[in-house]
Amino acid sequence: MAIEIVASSPKAIELMKEGKRSEGTIVYPFDKLEVGQSFTVPIADGKYQSLHAIASRKGKLQSKKFAIIRHDDLTPPVFEVARIA
Repeated sequence: MAIEIVASSPKAIELMKEGKRSEGTIVYPFDKLEVGQSFTVPIADGKYQSLHAIASRKGKLQSKKFAIIRHDDLTPPVFEVARIA
């Protein structure tokens, strides 16, 4: 079987612009965070266990440290993912 590299389809380009890997899957910007920066994910759209697992994996692979903070007091409630080291 021959595998070719081709130009991405318009649908693939749109997913890229939206920051997604596939329809319904969000790519979180862990790699873009500098120490002291955070991103937020609405609690309705994210799961603590998933964010924690990704943060742990990214931290081990890249020698970085992340914290996941739940903010129920904000509207809408969010998880904050902070790079702390």
